[in-house]
Amino acid sequence: MENIFGNIYCFFQSFFGQGMVDFMWGLNCEISDYKEPVRYNTYGIYMSVSVILIAVLYYFVLSYVKLSKWWIWLIIALLVGIGNGVYSYYDLNWLYENGDIQDCHNITIEHLRGFAIANTIVTVLSFTIVSFLFKRFSSNGKNTPWPSIWPKH
Repeated sequence: MENIFGNIYCFFQSFFGQGMVDFMWGLNCEISDYKEPVRYNTYGIYMSVSVILIAVLYYFVLSYVKLSKWWIWLIIALLVGIGNGVYSYYDLNWLYENGDIQDCHNITIEHLRGFAIANTIVTVLSFTIVSFLFKRFSSNGKNTPWPSIWPKH
């Protein structure tokens, strides 16, 4: 289970490079072994919790007919994605500025931005998947952001 988020994020490693991948998997350069904590889990769990929370709010708490439009869903998906991207950028930038990222990884600010973009994409994709799961049970959001594919009862 601890590798699932890392495997998902590694689909987008071209955004943030191999040095960042090694750092996120917990490579300690001094001993050339993966002894540090896997950092993908931090961002993956934060992403999962925020996506589920916002989806529950959208589909069940704020389930108004006026909000059941595809463009409102898209705005919410982008806001959740951008929020997770900003969180990951500032968290990694804090580690970078404090020297917690070892020099051997050759990580620059561009790599941090790349991971933030990858985190945004993964979050929007996750919100889309969660929307498929939740929309069926929503009273007003059944056709948001696309018409229902579920059989009618």
